[in-house]
Amino acid sequence: MMYPRLAPSRKFLSEDGIIAVSIDDNELGNLLALMDEIFSPKNRLALAPVLAEPSGGKSKEALRIGHEYLAIFSKGKNSNLQYDKKENSPHDFYDVDGAYSKGEKLIKWGSASLRRGRPKMWFPLTAPDGTEVYPIRNDGKEGRWRWGKSKPAMKRLL
Repeated sequence: MMYPRLAPSRKFLSEDGIIAVSIDDNELGNLLALMDEIFSPKNRLALAPVLAEPSGGKSKEALRIGHEYLAIFSKGKNSNLQYDKKENSPHDFYDVDGAYSKGEKLIKWGSASLRRGRPKMWFPLTAPDGTEVYPIRNDGKEGRWRWGKSKPAMKRLL
């Protein structure tokens, strides 16, 4: 059912265009085989996960399922897609705890970064001016510190 819809899309795509197709994990293999046939494997730009079922779509004994993906292909080499190459910051600063990058945060970010998930990781640090500082995230939510009170680096800050 996908081939009759996708095959004509190649001829309508401009030379510098891209096509992105969203699909769940049930048909991902079939879609990639089909897109490789139509657009060529060398024109596969990315396969990006765009959604994971919030519950994980799994029982406690199994692997996660229920993901969705975005398969992105170009018509050829003339795609206007820009690649942004980012490198991790070099760890060019050192202190008693070892190497670090300027701007590394004391506040935990990413998964499990909210106060409600780790309430013991919510406590004040005293700033040089005497102000108590709490781990408030950029979005205004109550976050948590990256380290607990028992971590040597955090003990020094307390």
